[in-house]
Amino acid sequence: MGGGMVMEVDVAIVGGGMAGLALAVALQERGIQAHVFEKAPAKRKHFGTGMSIGQNGIRALEGIKPGLSEKMESLGQRTRQFTTTIRQPGEPEIKISPSSQLVASERMFTITWKSACDSLLDSLIDSDKVHRRHTLIDYKPVEDGVEALFEVQVDEASGLSTAETKVTAKLLVGADGVWSRVRELMVGDEPRNLNLVTWLGIVPTDIARSMQLHQDDEISFISYPSKRTGIITCHCGSGQSLWHFRIPDESGELMKSFTSDFHDHGQEARKMRVLKRIEAMKELQNMKTVIERTESSVIREDRNFDRLPLSSWSDPSGHVVLLGDAAHGMYPGPGMGARVAFEDAHQLALLLHEAFSSPTPATAVPAAIKRYEHLRIPRCTALQGFAAELTTWPAMIPELLQSLSPEQKAQRVEEFFRWINKYPAAMAGDPDSSFWKPEQVTGM
Repeated sequence: MGGGMVMEVDVAIVGGGMAGLALAVALQERGIQAHVFEKAPAKRKHFGTGMSIGQNGIRALEGIKPGLSEKMESLGQRTRQFTTTIRQPGEPEIKISPSSQLVASERMFTITWKSACDSLLDSLIDSDKVHRRHTLIDYKPVEDGVEALFEVQVDEASGLSTAETKVTAKLLVGADGVWSRVRELMVGDEPRNLNLVTWLGIVPTDIARSMQLHQDDEISFISYPSKRTGIITCHCGSGQSLWHFRIPDESGELMKSFTSDFHDHGQEARKMRVLKRIEAMKELQNMKTVIERTESSVIREDRNFDRLPLSSWSDPSGHVVLLGDAAHGMYPGPGMGARVAFEDAHQLALLLHEAFSSPTPATAVPAAIKRYEHLRIPRCTALQGFAAELTTWPAMIPELLQSLSPEQKAQRVEEFFRWINKYPAAMAGDPDSSFWKPEQVTGM
């Protein structure tokens, strides 16, 4: 490693994904100098997935920057209905529609991950504040802030393979995902393997429509509870549809085969493996055809991991803090990952605006971080637990749930989404609920 540069910024954000970009936009709107440091060399051409944004995410986006949710929705697809199909061996198929997650007064839309990220990037006035090829190596407290060291991949023409950048900031934010380097340095724990494997792909909607995978304004779920297998399909706007296929891998044998398969077959290995798992499911031949017609380069293959809740998201100095999946990575079942990251970005930006407006930012920033943790940790701990339940692994089902009747379980799910969608009100719990009252949420 050689060469390098030194920078001084108000806020250094590690990670240029959804959470980091959302925070950068929110701070920009409040006149705070924030720089994003991303290890990827360039903006991705695709992500192979999409997401849904509901009421809480929409309100958070509007708090980040007015008009941002409308901008995203214009690139996405309004959701007006859910269809859930439950298939159990030897039992009649059950269809449930509409889902309790959506009522007529609520707004929800789906969008490809790439379109959402592009919307955030386009909202940044100064794109030069996004620094690519920067991998965080370490950080250390300094007076009134933190110094972070990044390894930088340099173009070959410079004669160096890597250089280093030292960044001094009043606040370092780890928005670097479930495999967060900031969290590794701060806490030292690792993500939890959920023993589930998911394949995802983006395909032209005309193909999905021809195979009747979903209606244009619908999110379709198919569940095989006894097999812990789930399928999601939906239109994500811009002429693109998402398919999502999840299966269990409790023994880990499936994952062990991935490296050799990829070595032998390259990108085709992902398509080969998902087709192998779906070909025996005769009732899913329409989805099999869609997968066959999906470009191998846009098929993702993910092991599912989450993060165990933390009682603190910051270091002792109060000048380093976690946000998004780095703080509370969760199973994607309830579709809350991006929405809650937007909440984080919104709330942290509001608090930092006050801190940087004070005559003594050096002391105001740590105080703002404590307030951020107080607001966010109980809510996100409850979200993480609820998401983990949806894996249906027995070890992740709380005792309370085991004692509830089917009607009470349904009520609890309905109350959960009603509470979450009240954001930014009722942040720490819904006093009008039976299962998610503030004292219940803060006690989790």
